[in-house]
Amino acid sequence: MIRGFWTARTGLNAQQQRLDTVANNMANVNTTAFKPMRTSFKDLIYQNINRPDAQDTAMTGAGVKVNSNDILMTQGPLTATAREMDMALLVKGDFFALENTNGDILYTRSGNFYMHLEDNTTAFLVDGDGNRVLDADGNQIELAFVDGRFVFNPADVGVYRFPNAYGLESAGSNTYLESANSGAPEPVMYPEYTVGYLEGSGVDIAQEMVNMIEAQRAFTLNARVSQTADEVEQEINNLR
Repeated sequence: MIRGFWTARTGLNAQQQRLDTVANNMANVNTTAFKPMRTSFKDLIYQNINRPDAQDTAMTGAGVKVNSNDILMTQGPLTATAREMDMALLVKGDFFALENTNGDILYTRSGNFYMHLEDNTTAFLVDGDGNRVLDADGNQIELAFVDGRFVFNPADVGVYRFPNAYGLESAGSNTYLESANSGAPEPVMYPEYTVGYLEGSGVDIAQEMVNMIEAQRAFTLNARVSQTADEVEQEINNLR
């Protein structure tokens, strides 16, 4: 029964990670342009059972593990803000590019941008965390100074598209990193966006509630299997 105990333990760990993912999705139901994650699983190694008198081969599994947390590119609803530095992308899978203080290139769909004044004559376009917004050539966007004020031009903002956006890696704070699975980004020549709007969260709260109930029931089932295996093991030990 030790095999059953450890198999149930892998199920407990996997479902706990799924619950963590669901909880994070639900916590970001009001986060601008947030993309929910979905946990996928894979079987652990199978082994043949030694049955010398049997005609066929029986196999037993070693449990389950989390394979990946996949991004769901659900288009969120648009909300009007009437703010000239707010932008919402209209094509699923398109991203804005950012550069953080470490020089890392991040990608996001959150288009609530701000002006960061370096001195009296220089201002850069940044996101809410202070990351510099990039243009289509990968350069930081410096706002033009016209008639005594800095002017924001939405056409200066670069929009990028990946061969496989589902392969992006989460970098936290609603940003993503390029990966081998996503492929290299390419600037979109004629991007589709709207100004004065923000994209809402892609989280479907009803679906997340269903996912939470499924994960909780699976967790409870694995806990019962683990408890039963432990009780059987104790009975066996008492027979000796």
